Amino acid sequence: MTVRNRVKYVSGALALCALGLVAINAIRGTTNTGAATESPTGAATVLTSTLKLSSANNGQTFTNYRISTKNGDCVDINEASNVTLQNSNIGPCAGRGIYIKNGSGNRIHDSYIHVEGASQRCCDTRDGILVRGSSFTTIQGNVVAYSESNIEIFGNDTVIVGNFLLNPQGVYPRGQQIQTGAGTNVRIANNFLLSTRDGTLGQAIETDSNAPILMTQGATTNPPEDSISIYKTQFADIENNFVTGGLDATVPGSGGAQSPSGCGILGADGDKILGANHVTIKNNIVLNTGQCGIGIATGTGLAVIGNKVLNLNPNTGGNTAIYVWKQYPPACGPVLLSGNIASEVRPGGYNSGYWDGGGCNPVTCDGVNSNVNSCNSFDYGSGRAAQKTLLQDAALTAAPRIPPLPKRCVVYSPYSSQRSLPGC
Repeated sequence: MTVRNRVKYVSGALALCALGLVAINAIRGTTNTGAATESPTGAATVLTSTLKLSSANNGQTFTNYRISTKNGDCVDINEASNVTLQNSNIGPCAGRGIYIKNGSGNRIHDSYIHVEGASQRCCDTRDGILVRGSSFTTIQGNVVAYSESNIEIFGNDTVIVGNFLLNPQGVYPRGQQIQTGAGTNVRIANNFLLSTRDGTLGQAIETDSNAPILMTQGATTNPPEDSISIYKTQFADIENNFVTGGLDATVPGSGGAQSPSGCGILGADGDKILGANHVTIKNNIVLNTGQCGIGIATGTGLAVIGNKVLNLNPNTGGNTAIYVWKQYPPACGPVLLSGNIASEVRPGGYNSGYWDGGGCNPVTCDGVNSNVNSCNSFDYGSGRAAQKTLLQDAALTAAPRIPPLPKRCVVYSPYSSQRSLPGC
């Protein structure tokens, strides 16, 4: 994703702040190869093998760990409850960054999680954070980068809030920033999701930051299939996220087109919500995500409200900013579509701000009014009114600080720029 010369970010808006933020690799600490114990304060605990936590660690907090492995996951939390892992540097990892299996009430806060590698097969062997069978998990204030999928969820009552996610690696059908594979009651809010081919953060988002992006998206790497993917999930709330990048097929010298199916907020294969019911997609910014911004392909009780979608980098896919289209057997509709502003210019110059492929009726503004153009602002054909409005909108031209919403302190990572709290 390249936004410069398309949507100009405020120069310096994400410049590294004077909090003494340093690259994680410079952090030193003590080495501990023994059994897991609740963290003391002071120097980092350094591990070169998997940190394994179980029910014996229920209620404990692990702070300031430095974990990297050449065999296996970095952290396994198995059948444990109310465990907190915070202020830690997790990666590179030979397996997953953090694997939470079963248990309840576990929390991942203010950590830098960087697996640094794609999986060689499907699925979920090198995710950044994988949650399976667990409930009431909270993931907040982290920087998660370079994983098969950065966050993959198969659990109930999950909160994913205020994280910065960068360049998932795949392979297909993974490659999501966040995917909820199954579960109920998922909240995804206030996250900043970036996929890019640029070599530094400054190049990617038009700032003076020279933080290196270690694994870019290019012709020799796996492209992201989508950014936020809601699959077989019931009751999901997706609000106030900043989603950008993923499919820069038209950028000169970019090495060729990427996946034709990826979008910004969508479902399983990169362009749909599949088997997901009672999903609200509200007040998100979706910028330059390729084939489409927001796609709905099946599901009941869906609401798409107040989103801002601008795509100026179309690829070889369907190319529409927002669509509603029943593509799969499960029931589709009703869909509430209101207060959105959307524009996507196809390669031939035709603007498709919205497309209804049918089968999801009723699609309305308020449950009654089916004239969705009366309650949304969509560009069509040669129209550019919505695009002009979006290009002048400060919400699109100033990306969030990194990470957007820390829990207790600002994680030490090459990309951190948040100033609302002190550094960890």
